[in-house]
Amino acid sequence: AARLPVVELPLLEVGTSLQPDWAGLPKLLQPGDLLVVGRPHDLSGDLPSAGALRDLAAAHPAVTLVVDEALLDFVAEATSLAGAADNLVVLRSMSQFWAIPGVRLGFAVAAPEVAARLRQQMPEQAVNTLAQAVGLAALADGEYARQTVEAVAAGRAQLAVGLSELGLTVYDGVANLVLGRLPAGWRAEMVAHRLLADCGLAVRTVDGHERAIQMAVRSAGENQRLLDALALVLGRPPRGPEPPRRARSLMFQGTSSHAGKSLLTAALCRILHQDGVRVAPFKAQNMSNNSYIGWDGGELGRAQVLQAQACGLDPDTRMNPVLLKPSSDTASQVILRGRPAGELVAFRDLSYHERAGRVAREAYDELAAEYDVVVLEGAGSPGEVNLKDRDIVNMRMAQHAQSPVLLVGDIDRGGVYASFVGTMEVLAEWERALLRGFVVNKFRGDASLLGPAHDYVLNHTGRPVLGVVPYLKDLGLPEEDGAERPPRGGPVAGDHRLDIAVVEVPHIANLSDFDALRLEPDVRLRVVARPDELGCPDAVLLPGTRNTIDDLAALRARGLAEALVALDGRSELVGICGGYQMLGRQVADPLRLESAT
Repeated sequence: AARLPVVELPLLEVGTSLQPDWAGLPKLLQPGDLLVVGRPHDLSGDLPSAGALRDLAAAHPAVTLVVDEALLDFVAEATSLAGAADNLVVLRSMSQFWAIPGVRLGFAVAAPEVAARLRQQMPEQAVNTLAQAVGLAALADGEYARQTVEAVAAGRAQLAVGLSELGLTVYDGVANLVLGRLPAGWRAEMVAHRLLADCGLAVRTVDGHERAIQMAVRSAGENQRLLDALALVLGRPPRGPEPPRRARSLMFQGTSSHAGKSLLTAALCRILHQDGVRVAPFKAQNMSNNSYIGWDGGELGRAQVLQAQACGLDPDTRMNPVLLKPSSDTASQVILRGRPAGELVAFRDLSYHERAGRVAREAYDELAAEYDVVVLEGAGSPGEVNLKDRDIVNMRMAQHAQSPVLLVGDIDRGGVYASFVGTMEVLAEWERALLRGFVVNKFRGDASLLGPAHDYVLNHTGRPVLGVVPYLKDLGLPEEDGAERPPRGGPVAGDHRLDIAVVEVPHIANLSDFDALRLEPDVRLRVVARPDELGCPDAVLLPGTRNTIDDLAALRARGLAEALVALDGRSELVGICGGYQMLGRQVADPLRLESAT
């Protein structure tokens, strides 16, 4: 509205970069001018050096130099020019790097007298208090900044390699954009039109450079979609081998443990198998002492064994490539692809998560190349914010498998709809994009009464409740983590069933060993944890354990060891695995394979 003349500097090709005509700039500058410079340039990605701009400001003290650093946060270890000179003003916008354009928040850093004049031109309440609070929180989030810089750098590299393979020249640049020059004979305007009309993808053209197109750096999948579309438009399929055939996939995740993920996975596997679909189950990582030994001697979780049987398949360690068997509150034995691979003591050990994640992804890729459908199962909840940075089993696995996610909640426990909404609230935007809907599990009653709750969830989260599964009792299926362990208690007078007591140890393993007894109608199977609960049963079972020595010490401390010895000759005492070791005269574990200490 001031009707001042505006002069735009042309972009020139300088080596392998496209940058403003810096050499011709000094001839244009006059006292009183306002020079606006992008650092980085929002079209070419060119990053003028801080020293050159300081020198420019010093050489033209009567010119106000405005440096737009809206994209500078994308550049690793870049230094702001804020406060570099009295005639230099730095602009910082939070719309790009922090992805909060709706907040309409930004700030300027200028000399005091310049800032005072700017305030005189601004309304008194230019930024509301909510926006200010959001801005302060964003600026303090160093971890987000680090991850974003790393992700953008990886995305730039992916695009640069892919564009080069398609015959484009990639200009030097930084930030969240890539500028490329099309091969001879192609015009950017025509290619941009084809990408938008045929593929629904938008790229930017550059005035004065008819072969130049600019692309935003996005996620790996979106970058690849752009590269594939560009290859289609140019008639040049990407170089390299044909990617392997990949199975379609669906993933069940839960609002908590025991929400019903394992059973729903098995059920869907069975339905697909009965329909003639070649389907396999997959769970990247389990933590359980209730494992299964396959035909090849490899271990995997019980749930994946049940799911494999539902698919009509033999259990395969690739279906559960990472198994953690807790030996104490802080340590677990690591099983990779069915074989022992050491002990995990510090769960925050990043080297473990990198290795385990790689093993899990490789196992999934093998299954995905062999079957038509893979049904994945998550672990616990994807909303555990203290575990998300090292997740290899929930959303990170869904992202790798390119799998839509259904979130399962147990309504029998109560609070299922709050769990749906709460889980959605703590998910990152890329995680929310994977979540397609919710499943209410273990419902007793008339499902039509749930309509208002389902409407609320849809309005609040934008995701529908896709189904309600009734409560199913007495399925007789093995439980992976011992959720259906026998009841605890002492002997009952007048009960003429065979009385069998299972001794509870802290690190009990393979409770499924007792399923056959639990299902016998003439057997009363019970768990005992104290001497006064023991009585004189017909038989006492000492179960397996992942920590023989510590669990034996626990039995002695509780007085159970002495009570069991006192039953000699009156009850049959049977030991299984670690329990059998306890019945010996001496237990030695010099390599600490069965103990934590």
